[in-house]
Amino acid sequence: MAADPDWTKLGDEAIDITRQYLRIDTTNPPGNETPAAEFLAGILGDAGYETTVLESAPGRGNLVARRPGRADPGGALCLLHHLDVVPADPSEWSVDPFGAEIRGGYLWGRGAIDMKSMGVMQLMTMLVLAREGTTLERDVVFVAVADEEAGGVMGAAWLTKHHPDLVACRDVINEGGYGLTDTKPPMMACALSEKALLWVKLTARGTPGHGSMPPDDQAIGKLLAALGDIAAHPPRLAVSPLVERTFRALAARASGPRRRAIEAILRPEARRVLPALAKRLPRYQRSLLGDVISMTKLEAGYKENVVPGTASATLDCRLVPETDPEEFFGRLSARMARFDVRCEVLFSDGPAGVSEGPLLPLLDEVCSEAFPEATFAPVLCPAFTDSRYFRQQGADAYGLVPVMLSNAEVATFHGIDERIPLDGLRKGCEVVYEITRRACRTP
Repeated sequence: MAADPDWTKLGDEAIDITRQYLRIDTTNPPGNETPAAEFLAGILGDAGYETTVLESAPGRGNLVARRPGRADPGGALCLLHHLDVVPADPSEWSVDPFGAEIRGGYLWGRGAIDMKSMGVMQLMTMLVLAREGTTLERDVVFVAVADEEAGGVMGAAWLTKHHPDLVACRDVINEGGYGLTDTKPPMMACALSEKALLWVKLTARGTPGHGSMPPDDQAIGKLLAALGDIAAHPPRLAVSPLVERTFRALAARASGPRRRAIEAILRPEARRVLPALAKRLPRYQRSLLGDVISMTKLEAGYKENVVPGTASATLDCRLVPETDPEEFFGRLSARMARFDVRCEVLFSDGPAGVSEGPLLPLLDEVCSEAFPEATFAPVLCPAFTDSRYFRQQGADAYGLVPVMLSNAEVATFHGIDERIPLDGLRKGCEVVYEITRRACRTP
């Protein structure tokens, strides 16, 4: 790591900024990200940066700041994060979700992991570059976007479509991969791609009527039969090429039963017994094995004694890069039609693309130095991120948040009592800076 910056002092500053940032409620919906964008813009402005805050709609702010290098700005390194967070019910938390409390070596709050802390790691890199007067061979662009938690339509999708020159870059560092301490061996996951997102609404129609005289043609019954078929016959498990690389990287440093369990999944004959083998894996690794369908919403009825005429459900489908979303939807629609249930696409972002450019070996190098206990592993991110919009613009995008997290800590991601280890936040600032410094070929 570079010796010049005082990372003890900078770590204290990062924690203070993160606490202020967490206290800005950017719950999506409705988002209201502009105050957060302006907060970060103020810090960058004080450091001498020109900042641009653009609203895709009232209150839906997006922030861009660029530190010029000596090369073509199109070859920039983009430090990307999102400003919005998912909802948090205060009655379920042991702390105020927007109080930014420090307790037990953690910073607590909605967005502590996803992903305001990463935004501050990137912010600290921008501040150090400005304060040190560092000369860069390529631009570094800081981008903070709205609406990622709802698909990015008002954020990264809007920004890359309407202001592509403003965010022009060759490489992107974003969320998608984290350090995982409980994977045996520990793993620093770097996402080269992600599952494509397909949200589908199922609608069944039947005959409405009085609950005392139920009609034969009931919407709820049709919908339940269709959902039961999905539950009984989920998508076939499979090991995609990128996931195979992940498991091989883990197996290389695993030992004993753990290595044998991982290697068993990679054998060609394992396809027939993959569901049984997958049960031995942590949930994160299981989620990588093929397409996934989750039932996320059910809606039917409005009164206890009325049989409703319609019933609907929402499916959250996550598809590996090898699956064509249109073909998947076509097969699903034909299958649901057997139950007289209609399908419609609520949201689809198309294939996510795979990134594997010259920056990847550097990410491996820096993370292996910073986290020698962990295997650096290219992975498929099971969730969607804003990286796909930048890949669609021709950039290579990598999901890498350099913080080691336990399973218990990962479980707070979109969950209750979200929190990040303070020492992880501090170290993450150093790692993001070092990646940027080397990527931009500073002395």
